[in-house]
Amino acid sequence: MYELTYILNPNLSEEEVKVQADKIREFIVGLGGQIKDEKLGEKRKLAYEINKHNFGFYVTVQMVIASEKLVELEKWLKTENSILRHLLVTKEEEKEIPAPIRMPRIEKPSAPLEETSPKQEKAKIEEIDKKLEEILEQ
Repeated sequence: MYELTYILNPNLSEEEVKVQADKIREFIVGLGGQIKDEKLGEKRKLAYEINKHNFGFYVTVQMVIASEKLVELEKWLKTENSILRHLLVTKEEEKEIPAPIRMPRIEKPSAPLEETSPKQEKAKIEEIDKKLEEILEQ
């Protein structure tokens, strides 16, 4: 499958854009191609100037055509004066994407967890003084 995107001259009327799109579609079918989808865009501002034009009509065509016919299609597109630019790319057919796996939600316990280590009792100051005296006497 291939995708052809082309930009038509902004000086064309809406009717002339449709006529030009039909002409291109007929040429593709004449080469043995099959049109899967076509989107006629509206007049949009270009990112940069092309042939002294700042606007253009965008058209995108998805098609199936023999790869040997692409050279002929490219040559023909270059000869059309109403086409400012075109881009022909290979497009992979869309595959069905499996639904994401959802992990079960783990609920937090409402009561705080009990401490697992036993609490140490605080030593009394008198006991600490006694131990220090024993150590210092040695």
